[in-house]
Amino acid sequence: MSSEKKVIILFLLLIVFIVGCVYNHLPEMMKKQQELQNEPKQEVLSDNNKEQEQILVDEKPKDLEEPVIHQDETLVEPNETIQEEPPILENTTNETQDVVEKEEEIIEEPKEPLITTPENYIREGDEKRIEELSFPTQELQLQINEYIDNNPISFKRGKYTIANNKSVDSIKEIVRILEENPNIKLEIAGHTDAAGSKDVNLIFSLERAKTVVKVMENLGIDENRIKARGYGEGIPKNAQNVYSPENRRVEFNIVEE
Repeated sequence: MSSEKKVIILFLLLIVFIVGCVYNHLPEMMKKQQELQNEPKQEVLSDNNKEQEQILVDEKPKDLEEPVIHQDETLVEPNETIQEEPPILENTTNETQDVVEKEEEIIEEPKEPLITTPENYIREGDEKRIEELSFPTQELQLQINEYIDNNPISFKRGKYTIANNKSVDSIKEIVRILEENPNIKLEIAGHTDAAGSKDVNLIFSLERAKTVVKVMENLGIDENRIKARGYGEGIPKNAQNVYSPENRRVEFNIVEE
């Protein structure tokens, strides 16, 4: 065999050997290569994670400060809102009563009456003088008096007949007040001046008061709420001039409430 053939045969054997080695070690080589490829990625990922963690630490908000701990005190977060418990109110009932009593003292009615009833007026049974009634009732009496002074009840001369419609309107206003105050009762008091005899004047004053009562009853007022009385010339409104027309009048006096 020539030298050239030997070389060729050796070359072929070498190739076969190399191929056999490669075939036998190829899986192991591929595994190592894969491991080598994975290691850098993990390292890079690990490095990235460390960088991100470092960034998060560096960028931690200043507001999120570490909790402050004092000796023998509860842990308190710096920005934590502390809700204080409302103070316990003691003796609130007594304080409320004190306030109510003070208010009652403030609105206490005046000691002096707003209006009084002259002694000559008659009061019977449950009837009372105006100063014995409540202050709101006394105020109402003052309103009635003022209205009648400005809108008096007039009669025809020498008669018991009501003189005009204006006087009837005045009676209607008193009826309205009675309807708004269903508990009050009135004395219808007739008066005259000093002209003529006392006896005649007494009769005239009573009959004129009765005339007013009849008109009020016709307007719907219960007869038990109104009572006619005549005082003649005995209680003049103008005592300086007993003949003054002011003394010829009819009054509406509250006697019960």
